Amino acid sequence: MALPARSLETAVEVQFPSEAYRWLALHACLCGGAWALERQSLLKQEETEVGTRMTDRLEVRCDTCGRAEAFFFVVQYEGRLGDEA
Repeated sequence: MALPARSLETAVEVQFPSEAYRWLALHACLCGGAWALERQSLLKQEETEVGTRMTDRLEVRCDTCGRAEAFFFVVQYEGRLGDEA
């Protein structure tokens, strides 16, 4: 079984992008180094009954050993992006 966030099937669900960055901070590289974001890609965006759901791929590199990884997150916004509150 794939580790959390390492594939689309195991993507971590969050409510805000900041939660994805917090997840990365809590799940450091095997060497103990912090992940530095290199690229964030929107893979899918869809409208659901509760709002906008976006699937992101975050490509990161360890700031200590240089190891590269990719992690997947699903952000479920309540309401539609761009709607006035």
